[in-house]
Amino acid sequence: HLSGLEVLNLGDCKIMSEGAEALAQALQTGTHLTGLQQLTLSLNRISNDGVVALATGLAAATHLSRLQLLDLARTNAGPRGVKHLLRALAAPHFACLSTLCLHNVKSGDKSVSHFAGCHLPGLKELYLSDSKIS
Repeated sequence: HLSGLEVLNLGDCKIMSEGAEALAQALQTGTHLTGLQQLTLSLNRISNDGVVALATGLAAATHLSRLQLLDLARTNAGPRGVKHLLRALAAPHFACLSTLCLHNVKSGDKSVSHFAGCHLPGLKELYLSDSKIS
């Protein structure tokens, strides 16, 4: 069991969309990750489809209520992926999420409205630098 695991850093592991989909399934069904506080997936090649799959897995992962940091910086997430991710993170079980790192993703101007309409009450730090927002 990994119930004591607090930090899962998979940054720069060459994860692509297929890997993100597998991770999403593991997060969704992995009720043994109840202690997870930080999930880092930065510097991977996760596309919109992978981020959408990840968002779907996170939305169903009610056992991840201690997650405080999610880092998807420097991935290939685009506006559609960011939209689904923000919807998933607005779920009540992510009330502890305080830091969201999306800098240097390809979210663009379309994502600004998604952030404006998103309800993330615990969010204290949002990193969007170099995300192609004009």
